[in-house]
Amino acid sequence: MSSKYDGEIERIARATTPFVGDDTSEDVEHKALLKDIRAVLRLPAGLRFVCDLLDFTGEGAGSFTGNSKSYYLEGMRAVGLRIRALIEEADAELALEIYRKRLERRQEVVNANRWRTDHA
Repeated sequence: MSSKYDGEIERIARATTPFVGDDTSEDVEHKALLKDIRAVLRLPAGLRFVCDLLDFTGEGAGSFTGNSKSYYLEGMRAVGLRIRALIEEADAELALEIYRKRLERRQEVVNANRWRTDHA
């Protein structure tokens, strides 16, 4: 069954559907963002900052507390997850480097705490 609007709907669909290879302004902005992320992460200070930022957001931790603080923690964690997803999209190797550095720092904290406990 056709309606009197079928031709108009098809014309609008063709006009608003991007051609393969055409970048929308949103695509261009996203590609620029990924390029900026790669540039920041290639700097030692940028890598340290992003590691600290991800640790602060609790991206790798649970957020359930049993009370309303869970909402706050889950919001922070969601921000960290978004940042991590962007980093992984920008450069998978740099994402692995961040993961390794964060694990090393956590292990250093565990070892320092163990030393304090053993020598108390």
